[in-house]
Amino acid sequence: SWSQGFGLSDRNVTLRGECYFEVAHDEALPFVVTSDHLAVRVLGTRFDFRDYPNDMEASVSLVEGKVSLVSLRDPERAEKYLSPGQQVIYDKQSGSMRIDTNDAENASLWTQGVLFFDEVTLYDIARELERCYNVKIHISDEQLSRLRIYGNFHSREQQIENILDLLTATHNFRYRISGHEITLY
Repeated sequence: SWSQGFGLSDRNVTLRGECYFEVAHDEALPFVVTSDHLAVRVLGTRFDFRDYPNDMEASVSLVEGKVSLVSLRDPERAEKYLSPGQQVIYDKQSGSMRIDTNDAENASLWTQGVLFFDEVTLYDIARELERCYNVKIHISDEQLSRLRIYGNFHSREQQIENILDLLTATHNFRYRISGHEITLY
């Protein structure tokens, strides 16, 4: 959602979910995106910001420009700065932030119907599949939820069964489907 004075007195946006931004440079009016967990401040840049309420992690991937980030859980802690090609992963449970070098262009692949997972927890992958395929996914235990997975899939071209078949073929778990309910075990 946009602030009331957007473009006139400020450029403040509130995020719930995921959005890919291309921000025009304006030194007088910094662009600020705030979610429940992070505040991202930019002057002009291209970046992806992901913070769905039910996910274990939030992330910001920088394609171009420079951004600073502040944890709203601990606003006194020093800002983190990202350079192009870097991604910050924010763990909502611990409040920790880690910076990885990645191909930040991959973070916007979802705009083309591509699901790209780079060491993402199975828990967050399940939430993404729920959003894409309108299903409910249950994971049998906490250890399985924290399994980290790498892969990319085409949500417009692949059925959820195809994706689950690929995931279970390369990792040590199985799935069961009953209507719109899926269990991973």
